[in-house]
Amino acid sequence: MPHHLNIPDRLGTWILSHRALVLFIFAVITAVTGWGSTRVPIKASILEGLMTNHDRHAAYTAQVRHLGGSSDDMLYIATKEGDELFTAKTLDAIRVAANDMRELPFVARVLSITDVPRFDTTEPTSRLQRAFRNAIRSKLAAGDIDSIPIPKSRLKLIWPESARRGQVDLSKVQSEMKQHPIARRLLSRDGNAQVMLVWLDSSLRHRPSSGVRRQLEAILKSHGLGREESHFAGTLVVQDWMFDEVLRTLQVVLPVTALLVSLLTMWVFHRLSYVFLTLVIAAVAATWSVGITAWIFGEITLLVAAVPALVMVISTADTIHLVSAYVAELVEGKTREVAIQQVFKQVGGACVLTSVTTFVGFMSLLVVPAAAVRHLAIGCAIGVTSALLLALTLVPMALQILNAPPVETRSLLNHWMDRCVGWCQWACLNRPRTVVGFHVVFIALATLGAMQIYYDADLPARFPRKHPLRQSVEFFNDQVFATSTIEIMIETEPNKLLSPELLRGLAEFEHDVRKFREVSDVLSLLDLFRVLDEAIDFQTRDGLPRSQTMAESCVRLAERHAGDAAAMFVSSERGLTRIAIQVPSTRVVQAWEFSKQLIERAEACLPSGTKVEAAGYYPVVGEAVVVVVESQIEGFYLCFACVMAIVSFGVRSIRLSLLAVMPNLLPLVFLGGILGVLFEMVDSDVIGIAIISFGLAVDDTIHFLHRYDIEFSQSGNKRQALEQTFRYTGSAIIRTTVILGVGLLPFGLSDYLSTRLLGSFLVVVLAFAVFGDLLLLPSLVLLFGRKEDGRDHTE
Repeated sequence: MPHHLNIPDRLGTWILSHRALVLFIFAVITAVTGWGSTRVPIKASILEGLMTNHDRHAAYTAQVRHLGGSSDDMLYIATKEGDELFTAKTLDAIRVAANDMRELPFVARVLSITDVPRFDTTEPTSRLQRAFRNAIRSKLAAGDIDSIPIPKSRLKLIWPESARRGQVDLSKVQSEMKQHPIARRLLSRDGNAQVMLVWLDSSLRHRPSSGVRRQLEAILKSHGLGREESHFAGTLVVQDWMFDEVLRTLQVVLPVTALLVSLLTMWVFHRLSYVFLTLVIAAVAATWSVGITAWIFGEITLLVAAVPALVMVISTADTIHLVSAYVAELVEGKTREVAIQQVFKQVGGACVLTSVTTFVGFMSLLVVPAAAVRHLAIGCAIGVTSALLLALTLVPMALQILNAPPVETRSLLNHWMDRCVGWCQWACLNRPRTVVGFHVVFIALATLGAMQIYYDADLPARFPRKHPLRQSVEFFNDQVFATSTIEIMIETEPNKLLSPELLRGLAEFEHDVRKFREVSDVLSLLDLFRVLDEAIDFQTRDGLPRSQTMAESCVRLAERHAGDAAAMFVSSERGLTRIAIQVPSTRVVQAWEFSKQLIERAEACLPSGTKVEAAGYYPVVGEAVVVVVESQIEGFYLCFACVMAIVSFGVRSIRLSLLAVMPNLLPLVFLGGILGVLFEMVDSDVIGIAIISFGLAVDDTIHFLHRYDIEFSQSGNKRQALEQTFRYTGSAIIRTTVILGVGLLPFGLSDYLSTRLLGSFLVVVLAFAVFGDLLLLPSLVLLFGRKEDGRDHTE
């Protein structure tokens, strides 16, 4: 009886008789998609790629536009100079380097220790000086700043121009900097390193690779800075390093993957022509996937860079199954034409089913409301579909003209594959209860471990500990200040921001925030008042202006003489300010949870009616990661239900589809158990790996059950059907898994965790999936499968 998943003979006959037309259509599609993929813009912004609430992102962008830009556009540079830091040569170099940076088109402003004004409060205070201070206080209180004289002697720079250097005591400057509210942040705790703050053009967040880090580093080196070491940190630096890894994936991982797949294909089939066929199908499928994804979205994100290598590995499976089945048919004495027809009809149907389940697995990621994840999902889903179409057309065409692989292969790889299949067959047919019992215990223990998982996302920690980015973040946390910023945006009615009530509420909130052990430092509007208080002494207990008029005068004075600094913390209409809270942790979910505590505390300290919300990269992405993970879990449930339904349809048995549940949960539970036991925190990207692995692992289950359904329909005997299934598909399952696993291993060479997971955890999951399909699944079928009269009483 013909199987209901057989592909019609007429379709195969039409494809083989219209080879020229089919190849021409494929060539046109490849040319168009290849051209389109090279011209589409790449969305490199981490924030936009992970953003799940676009309205909130738009509101945040509008807010920071009123406050001189986003903290995400700030780049932190530290150069360690040792004992040479406070010398004329080094300070001159810092000033010149800062000026050179300002000349770059993408740099908005630069702050270095040579730009900070030094208020010399240690000079003797004469009667004239006291009178001068009193006069300034009076004018500020009256709102009259236009007539305030600012003598140059009161605005000395930390490193004056060359004409006045003889008056500077550098050792005294160094000690004063540690107490200065601004300058202390530009000097390391050990006094051996200086810090430069560089505000960049916000458009750089949208560019695939700005090369900013390299250009700034070249300027530093050209002036002899960073004698001992230099460090770069900030959101754009993370983005820059991520793009480097994308290039490395394309330049190193993809070629290595192609080489390994080629070697293994050659080892299995002993024909160079089949290696070439496999690579052509993979390359064309990858081109189609990236090109069509770019056409759908009009842009692509950095994650799409992983699609070509993934598609190359995944597409190999269909080719291996088709060619392996072709060899098996030849072994039975069938002619080339009959063998091709049987393979296209029967194995082609199984390939369609497996591709549908893999397609569903990737498409389930579309429930995640993040552009980066959706682009990856669409790209991989299109790649799987393209690979299936190409395999079902190009492989039969190739089999017509290529010499068949040797029927008897004596390679060591094939020998051990066959030994493994034989051992699995013996175990499940002779000790099915032992096999099932062992797996039940194993799954129970692994489940206990998986329940200990705590997830988060830590972008710097996704790089190795010795990576320059990790070392830079650790240096700033240990020696300078934390570069992870939580911005608390405070909005009031216009002209209400500088009222004494609100300013003292801000002071109370800032005081409470500094008590949190998670906080490294706090920057706010109050720092401007502290600088002026140090210069003229407000004569108030808390160092704040006495009235709203005086506060307004102070801000206007700061805008006049330090406009950039004032614009960062107060809007021109005096209705919006931000408090930048620096935390050492780079975990985004942890930052989001902490930001909720900060909001509660701010609302308690500030007057009623004040709007408070958290903003900036860390809390916003932290919230997005929570949404992404929850959506991925929902997507996994949807994927699991759909795939099991597809399996049930494909093998015409609800019973068999239910038996397939445990073998496919086995590798996922094992992964969860390892992660829960070995790691304190699991990166959120692991959940995506779980979904991908399930979509791949179920393919072998479908091939096994599809063949078993055919054999059982013919013999009506479970043991005999299983033996024939092992003979027909056992080695092919091992081969595809080995090629998949080895093909994915180059991803483990990446310095970026999300890419490295594909070459480590995913490979382990696929290995355990083989044992689920060749050990546990046959044992369950033998014990609980349909009765041997051929009828399934669950239908």
